[in-house]
Amino acid sequence: MFEENENTVMIPTFAVGSFFADRYRIDGLLGSGAMGRVYDATELHSDRRVALKVLHGDRVTEEETVARFRREAEVLASIGHPCIVEIYTFHHSAEGIPYLAMELLEGVTLKTRLANGRFEDPHDLQEIVDGLAGALAAAHERGVVHRDVKPDNVFLPATGVPRAKLVDFGLSRMKKQGKSLTHSGMIIGTPRYMSPEQIRDASSAGPRGDLYALGVIIYECLAGRSPYPAQDYGQLLGCVMEGRTIPLSQVRPDLAHFDPFIQRALAQDPAGRFESGGALADAFGAALGSPSRHREIAREAPKKPERSGRQRVASAAFAQSKGSTLAFDASAAREALGALGR
Repeated sequence: MFEENENTVMIPTFAVGSFFADRYRIDGLLGSGAMGRVYDATELHSDRRVALKVLHGDRVTEEETVARFRREAEVLASIGHPCIVEIYTFHHSAEGIPYLAMELLEGVTLKTRLANGRFEDPHDLQEIVDGLAGALAAAHERGVVHRDVKPDNVFLPATGVPRAKLVDFGLSRMKKQGKSLTHSGMIIGTPRYMSPEQIRDASSAGPRGDLYALGVIIYECLAGRSPYPAQDYGQLLGCVMEGRTIPLSQVRPDLAHFDPFIQRALAQDPAGRFESGGALADAFGAALGSPSRHREIAREAPKKPERSGRQRVASAAFAQSKGSTLAFDASAAREALGALGR
């Protein structure tokens, strides 16, 4: 006699042309990571193209993984900045697999862009810096620390505005979250972009750690190399913890006037760094001799299409579904989720 194992998860197929959760048509695979896969998909009832992030089936029973996945949805829905990837829906399929539907971005990551060379003219970098600094400022105001700011997580759309989008909040921390998902002493993030305090203890990483990472990114964009004179992982950690960096002027003598900006951005003591993303953007603009536009960019939210009556009804409220999985349409939930960061 066959007995169903309640922990067994039926894994749907994700072939091109197949359907998921009775709501999306799979159009292709965009990428895959440790937590899940991201598909190019079409939402059937609206014909809207989305990036569909689906948790790996073999990780559905991992409570902490599901909690991180859910928290990414909460974080993205709560901030609402044009330079942060927008989330449309968080739910789970009939098989119990959590998924996120997000805006589909077309372009390249900053990592891919840097593989083709540094930014010779810092003016070409300003709008990216303004956008990222503003996005981090908005997240920090909501009590959210990204903790994994790096070129891989900066997307440069091929067309339109804004020039940059910050993605992947899967390692983020919310100031007022209930149960901490980070244990003291854990290294969370990518060491090359981590601040000294985040390497010491990821659970205590704060907003200025994110700004430190942005400072490293800016250095790399202008210099075309890492600020650390390190040849391996051990040397890298030593450089970060001891504050050993190569002055930007040594690599780019033409940008010697940016040295004070870089020194402050990468200060060992968090108190010595810029106090906010806005302050960092303003200082970059001052070094450049061109006023920052981070405030204007924050107000340049793209116009959203009209939603049908069916969509409005579907997004009326939060709904508790299977287990403790939170399901919502982000456009209706954003205001309520914003209270999490206050």
